Amino acid sequence: MNTKIGQFTTSLREWMLGPYVHAIVNPSKVGRVGYESSGAWKMDDLTPLMEYEQPSIGHGMEIKCVGNKLDCIMSKDTFYEVWVIPPKIPGMKKQTTSWLYYRSGFGDKIGNDVKPTYSWKPTTLWYGILGGFEVGIKIKVFSYDRIDKSNRSLVGCCSFTPYELLMGPFLSPLIDKHKKLPGYKSSGGFEVKINSFHQNPPTYQPATGYQLRIRIADTERVKGKFHILSRPLGQEYKSTIFKHRETEEVTYKMYIPFESCGVGGPFEKLVWKYEYQHTNLLQKTTTYKGEFKTSLYELTFDDPTFYFIAKNPEFPNLPIGRKHLGKLIIEEVTAIHKNIEAYKVTFNASNLDITDWYSTPAPYIIVKNSLGAVHYTSEIHGYSQTPNWAPFVIPIQSVGGMDTDITIECWTSHGERNPPEFVGYRKITLRKLAQALHNKPSFLLYNDAAQARRPQDNYNAGTLSLLAIEELIGGMGPEWNQPLPLEKIKV
Repeated sequence: MNTKIGQFTTSLREWMLGPYVHAIVNPSKVGRVGYESSGAWKMDDLTPLMEYEQPSIGHGMEIKCVGNKLDCIMSKDTFYEVWVIPPKIPGMKKQTTSWLYYRSGFGDKIGNDVKPTYSWKPTTLWYGILGGFEVGIKIKVFSYDRIDKSNRSLVGCCSFTPYELLMGPFLSPLIDKHKKLPGYKSSGGFEVKINSFHQNPPTYQPATGYQLRIRIADTERVKGKFHILSRPLGQEYKSTIFKHRETEEVTYKMYIPFESCGVGGPFEKLVWKYEYQHTNLLQKTTTYKGEFKTSLYELTFDDPTFYFIAKNPEFPNLPIGRKHLGKLIIEEVTAIHKNIEAYKVTFNASNLDITDWYSTPAPYIIVKNSLGAVHYTSEIHGYSQTPNWAPFVIPIQSVGGMDTDITIECWTSHGERNPPEFVGYRKITLRKLAQALHNKPSFLLYNDAAQARRPQDNYNAGTLSLLAIEELIGGMGPEWNQPLPLEKIKV
């Protein structure tokens, strides 16, 4: 364990004046009776270097980590996690959350002390994936019992930056803030050394999304709801990336673009939810909800398995004999590099609430962006209660992005001499449209004025159905560095 003796402040200009002596002061001891200093620091010689060659730090550093005298049970195994804490962006509401960069394997125990020491295999910190030298690195050390497979327990944490590693071996106490025992100082020490610098860039390539094949196992044999939420707006998890309603499927294939995850792309936390209803022998139905949070980046780690933990205030207890509501197993992750610039969509309508069918009304639709500007006006369809309109294109940037509401209005034309009649509208995002074909491709149209005249009725102005949606691929777009190697990139 490291013990702080004291500190002092100086400058290069003061060093140039000659032999320099300064008192080492410990701020925590200032004010004690008789305390003057904790020692002295003296510089005997200063030699200016006329030429200095900065050693190359390459594209990444290979580090070796050792946990000294950890406060954990000897029979348990230990591992650590490397979390990246991005710097705050001043004046920005959207901030990138901290994300998990690396999870080590179980360490090798050194010696037979009561408080064991562990050593782990080296790993590499790639600057391009970390985001530079300004980011913070947080180490979390955990203990885990592989025999009874109990939950992991936190040993302690420490923090540093890549700059601090360049100064030499990094030593820090592991602190568990939840331990409030009298006399508690630390849960052990953590040491980081740089083994070598990687001069060649990594084989990781940029991508725009992941194609996933996942499996949900160890669940009740009932129909369940499974969906994934992100928070691209920066504050709350309010955007649904993927959803399946009342399904008995256990294997899913899906494509998740990085831009749908939030500001941090594949490093942003997503919420994975699973929900089902269970009926007992007394015919009492209980709804169980489980969830966990993880980023797409974590899906690329070795043996990625996650557990749905109960998150229901009404029924906090799990079914009898269960520790979780199920587990999610990642079977395959494939990086995709494609930039979707627009969507080509095809709509039709049915059961339209048109008051005057005797003047041969001709329905048509208008698409508006979030500012109310008209983006597209369809052809005027002939006399029909189930009009099918021609396909049209909606560029993503022109409507403000995938998570910005667009308004689809339905009108009817009664000829050149009569004004058009408003039928109804629907507000929806492009992301929900992209998911609609696999879930619910029909949407009700609303008419606020007609609803106000019939407040007691469950009124709608008709049904708008999505017949087809096609992705239009562009040449350039947002992309992120991600951990899968080049051979797993699909273009």
